[in-house]
Amino acid sequence: MQGIRYDDHTAGYGPLYVKDEFNPRKYYIPKWHDYGYCPEPGTFSLKYCACEHLNTTCACAHWNFTAPDPLLDDGTYMSEGNCEADGRGELVCPPVPFPFEPVPAEIPATQKIYFGKTGTIFGKVDANFEGTVVTNESPEAKPPMNHTIKIEIIDCTLIVWLEYRGIEVFHEVTLSAAAKARIQNGEGEKKAFYLVVENGNITVCLGVLFDDGTYEENHWEEPLPVGFKLAGNKCPFKLGFTRPAIYCDFGFCVFGWTRDQWKHYLHTCEVPPNPHPGTGSWPVFADWNEENQLSPG
Repeated sequence: MQGIRYDDHTAGYGPLYVKDEFNPRKYYIPKWHDYGYCPEPGTFSLKYCACEHLNTTCACAHWNFTAPDPLLDDGTYMSEGNCEADGRGELVCPPVPFPFEPVPAEIPATQKIYFGKTGTIFGKVDANFEGTVVTNESPEAKPPMNHTIKIEIIDCTLIVWLEYRGIEVFHEVTLSAAAKARIQNGEGEKKAFYLVVENGNITVCLGVLFDDGTYEENHWEEPLPVGFKLAGNKCPFKLGFTRPAIYCDFGFCVFGWTRDQWKHYLHTCEVPPNPHPGTGSWPVFADWNEENQLSPG
């Protein structure tokens, strides 16, 4: 069967996925001569070209790119594309020589993700990161798919682009001239960012961790348009959309972080516990068992 790429559920283009007849966790991609296994007890779906997203109580997905499974978080899988995660705490997306195109790392479970009125997207990147941190746009889709969530770091400015049902939100926040000078002097270790939507407000923050252990940031909070919600589209989150790109940490939660939780994460890389543990994680792949009913158009 032809796998259905996330960026287009109707045309059926993209790499061919073959599901093992005897092992529901095993799949094969002939184009890449690559076998893979979904984490137990999840199965592989030809409909979604992805491993089953297992329901958890944490309400966060978080990748720190360390061994033994640098691209797997509690059952939530990130494809590697032509980036590389060697298990030592980095996702490295190098430049791609002409005429080849970058293939971003993707998080299939974020296709049509819906945070609603409350959500957090966070991460850490190399101090010299320049470009798109994460986006769910897809120029190659037919028709092209515009982003509803896009985060960029240009120089020392964090730029956030959001869209919901025709309502567009744009925010940016810039580090101080002194912090920029220290980064240019080679003292920067990592840039850290977060986006929080909660209680009708949006908060964006960009910080930098320096090699002497000090930290500086700038953040901004303001009201959102009435009725605005944080929501995905038909495409998954992409990392490594622009190159070069080095990620040290990335994740998202379906609840809003507090300032204290952000500071704790900066120093420990630990995500906060779910404040509503009875809710579990986000609902995705609701019709997983019907995956063999879809065939490419």
